[in-house]
Amino acid sequence: KRPFYALQDPRINDPSLTLTTIAEVATEYLKGIKEIQPLGPYILGGHSYGGIVAFEMAKQLQDNGEQIKLVVMLDSWAAFPDSLRDKISFKNIMQQQQELLKSQLSSNITIPNPDAWLDLQWDRMQSLYDYQPDSKLNLPVALFKATELYPENVSIDDPHNHWQQYNNMPIITVNVPGNHDNMHMEPNTKELAEQLQQLLTDFDP
Repeated sequence: KRPFYALQDPRINDPSLTLTTIAEVATEYLKGIKEIQPLGPYILGGHSYGGIVAFEMAKQLQDNGEQIKLVVMLDSWAAFPDSLRDKISFKNIMQQQQELLKSQLSSNITIPNPDAWLDLQWDRMQSLYDYQPDSKLNLPVALFKATELYPENVSIDDPHNHWQQYNNMPIITVNVPGNHDNMHMEPNTKELAEQLQQLLTDFDP
């Protein structure tokens, strides 16, 4: 069995921490990874924002000559609709996600500091708009693309969520059931897990 480690945005526990760019977040995450595994090869991945941070981590590792076997992104996008630039509209969408999350949790579990969470999500969104990789990856990159698009993403839809322009190798795109937020919830988890397991087996037997 391969070890699996999860990283959490440090600003969740320390709102005073200043990380204004995707590159800064990736550098911070890599510090944690290096404490566990100082040298590659690495398999990196994440959902949504986390997948973009994983992409940038891979770029930084590649620039330092380190080995990466695979980058996995769960419905991460390299382009975003202009509607998400409006703070009120964006927070309305995030509040809908909060309600979805609450419906998946036990009744005795609450989301702490929801206003602070919304502010963090807004800051993250601004860093996504500003993110432009300064060099291309030359690595296997897999995108698990949710088949159900949100209305705001229909106008910018692309088979590879616009990542092909940032990688010299073809993007491996796997279409999976669900939308951006429930692709990893029941009943969609089974197919996602099976497809992910097959991918990992192919690249890390």
